[in-house]
Amino acid sequence: MNIYIYSIIKSIFNQNNRFSILSNLSIIISTSLCLLCIIIALNISEGFRSNIIQKITEIDGDYHIFPYDKHEAVNLIDKLNESDDIKVYPLIQKKSIFRYNSKSEGVNMISFFHKSELKKYIIKEYTQDEGVYIGSDLARKLNIESDVELVVIFFDNNMNRYLKKIKIKGVFETKIPDYDKYVVYSDYSEVNNLKIFNIDHYYEYIIYNNNDISSLIDSDNFYIEKWNDRNFDFFKWLNSYDIPIKILLVFFMLVLFFNNFSMFYLDFVNRKEDFLYLNVIGLKIDKIFTIVKLKFLILTCIGVVIAILISFMFSYVQINYGIVSIAPNIYFSDFLPIENSFMNYFYPSIFTLLFSFIMLKIFFYKKDSIK
Repeated sequence: MNIYIYSIIKSIFNQNNRFSILSNLSIIISTSLCLLCIIIALNISEGFRSNIIQKITEIDGDYHIFPYDKHEAVNLIDKLNESDDIKVYPLIQKKSIFRYNSKSEGVNMISFFHKSELKKYIIKEYTQDEGVYIGSDLARKLNIESDVELVVIFFDNNMNRYLKKIKIKGVFETKIPDYDKYVVYSDYSEVNNLKIFNIDHYYEYIIYNNNDISSLIDSDNFYIEKWNDRNFDFFKWLNSYDIPIKILLVFFMLVLFFNNFSMFYLDFVNRKEDFLYLNVIGLKIDKIFTIVKLKFLILTCIGVVIAILISFMFSYVQINYGIVSIAPNIYFSDFLPIENSFMNYFYPSIFTLLFSFIMLKIFFYKKDSIK
């Protein structure tokens, strides 16, 4: 067997030196545990964000456009509908007050022509007749459990009040409190919706398309709002939670490197007699240092592989079986959202290995300082 390979294996599985065994295990365990926490935290953070973005775009579309001219709107809708990748629906929304059994709640009532995009969120349907879908939180507050009629107070453009009787058709649930409590979808025909909202034509359209459609729309004739612009404050609040997470991940990385290089240095000092023996049998000091470096990098790689395997298995099981449940009123989901992203495995692992290699280069830069 090659003397270098033998020396590396011997230094890793040295049964005669208990401290060496302890330091080896410490490096593997600290690398795997810290990197495991980092990868899972990144997967959860990305899963949480993806879950929110998916719900927002499914509920509120990718774009809202507001035509300055009714005829231009008709021409644009016909043009966009020619594409199989773009779905366009007319949209009406108006602030209103729902009142039932002496209880009232201010809501945003929205036309429901994009029902095909939202039907996955409907959890109860009381009747097939025309009516409205209310959020689960609003249904609980108003104590609505069937297809009842209630009074809705609207305000026109001149702030004049008018009343309408609306039938409750069903209940939807998105796990996002602002929608489940303050949004109502009007599932009436186009003609009846125009009457209920007291308008004569549409002033807004909702578009479902992941790609940039700005090139298809003349900005002189339309005002365009993208989903992230419409929810800017919400995502600004959401992004603020990334800061403490990133700080925590930095501390995990610092713990990893501090522990590993402490164990490496102590093991290095403790094995000076072994290095002297290798030097006596003919190995040059450069080769001995190479063996020490390879041993440390191999131990780090073992820890990295263990972390990747465990974090991947956990992410896979959580995505497919949802074993970890969470409070939906806080996290907008019944189960811990997680995203099995390749980059969340790749970048932390590569950074760990590269930084370890750089630290070794610095440590052995001057041989005289460690003899």
